[in-house]
Amino acid sequence: MLQKKAALSIDNNLTPQLEADIKSGKYTLEDGVPLPLSAKDKSKIIYRKYEAESDEITDTKHKEWEEIMIAHPKVAILGMEDRLLDDDVSGVSTDDGLIMKFKGEPTQTVCIDARSMRVIPEAQADIEEEATGITFNRYTEWGFHLEEVKLTNGPEARQRLSETYEKQKNQEQAEMFSSMEKFFGKLMNKLGDSGAIVNSPEQLAETTGVIADPASVLKGLLGNNSPEQLKAMIEMEQAEGDVPEAFTKEELQADKLQEESLNTLADSGGVEEASTKKRGKKK
Repeated sequence: MLQKKAALSIDNNLTPQLEADIKSGKYTLEDGVPLPLSAKDKSKIIYRKYEAESDEITDTKHKEWEEIMIAHPKVAILGMEDRLLDDDVSGVSTDDGLIMKFKGEPTQTVCIDARSMRVIPEAQADIEEEATGITFNRYTEWGFHLEEVKLTNGPEARQRLSETYEKQKNQEQAEMFSSMEKFFGKLMNKLGDSGAIVNSPEQLAETTGVIADPASVLKGLLGNNSPEQLKAMIEMEQAEGDVPEAFTKEELQADKLQEESLNTLADSGGVEEASTKKRGKKK
């Protein structure tokens, strides 16, 4: 397939004046630095679009038409016109960090043959309609010019964002692996204390019956539980480690005395009598 030729080439090199404007704070690469375009550059039609005049086809009627794009096959970087982005497609890509504003202007009224998708000038369509009796739908042809182009640091910002995300992801994985290591260590110790597995040669010499290998236990846990389940097990283990503060000796003694007093009142009927008196007062 033949490579499509770009309609316009853009010089994306910053001029000394633009570099000075960036240093002074007039422009920033985050917001975009306007690149110079000649009157000839702005006058070129880069692409066309067609808007139906019939309300039965569309209810959109543009008075003004502008489009913002960050990639286009018919616009190229100066000196890189032959660069291929994908198969036979060339032009500006998102990695070039350009923001392009196109402005559309009505150029003519045309007809489109729905059978062959031919674009026919209205005068030619009138002749064909009279000869064949077929009526064509009318469309307004809009020609789009490049009105403004800005250079940004988009690719570098995306790279920094990607690196930050990767760093955060690695940190979270490291913290999870550390928690898993502690959890499995505690689990092995518990299983060892219960005699379910053997952790040392001494235990092996004293143990009788079925012996489980720690590696097989870990393999079973990893094979039978999803990462979410393992995470829940780790969090549960950590929660179990949060032991509430114990009562002091004085608090325990006071609680015991209160319980004994209530028991004595219940045996003597004092609790019922006290509640009866209270009801009497309410009357």
